[in-house]
Amino acid sequence: LFQGQSVRDAFERARGAVASSASPRLAPISNPAVFGASAAAPDSRRAAESAKFVLLPEDAAHDERPMANLPEGELHELHPLPAQEPPTVPTPFVGRALELQALVRTLGRRRQAEVRLLTLWGERGVGKTALAKAVAAHLWRRRLLDDGVAFVELAEVRTEAAALGGLGEALDMEFNKWKDVSRALQRWQGLVVLDGMDELLESAPAAAERLVVALLAASQLQVLATSVRPLSAAIGGGGVPAEHPV
Repeated sequence: LFQGQSVRDAFERARGAVASSASPRLAPISNPAVFGASAAAPDSRRAAESAKFVLLPEDAAHDERPMANLPEGELHELHPLPAQEPPTVPTPFVGRALELQALVRTLGRRRQAEVRLLTLWGERGVGKTALAKAVAAHLWRRRLLDDGVAFVELAEVRTEAAALGGLGEALDMEFNKWKDVSRALQRWQGLVVLDGMDELLESAPAAAERLVVALLAASQLQVLATSVRPLSAAIGGGGVPAEHPV
């Protein structure tokens, strides 16, 4: 609309976006024999999903251009998404809405009740990584993290040097020692996800502790970690630890 298009044109563009992005699992065809073989194809399902949206009321002046006389100029988003984007989450993310909501509320606390370190712990394969990604994506999309999300994959990290390098790669920074981390991130307001800390905890527990302590020394960021067991023993100070079994 701000580009001078009609309401109908804007609606069709939005419906086209739904058709191109909707999950092919939506609108399943229960009886392909009735609707034809092509109806079961992902593109047909996306089209069926977008067709659910109707421009109402039907007799309204949808072809008018309500903002056609706006003065020319550049559009600027008032609250743009943070540049540091988290990994994509498979959609739809179903079955854990209440758990996701609780975790978002926990990380959203402020002042005396603020949680700086949250651990998602549980057996391998229960969905800790997917849940951590969903939490990070939720906070990012709602612009609750000024500097975004740094997702650090630690599943195969066993040494202190590899941990420091992995953190630097996720943040697009270069760290030579742990003091560099807290110094560089002192004003960084975002979420650092430490995914799969088990190998590092087993092979180099002191390095795992230094990693967590260095991050928490940067006073404005939060840490979300995943592991088979809670990380309470690895915390050397700073922040209020919280653990959530998955």
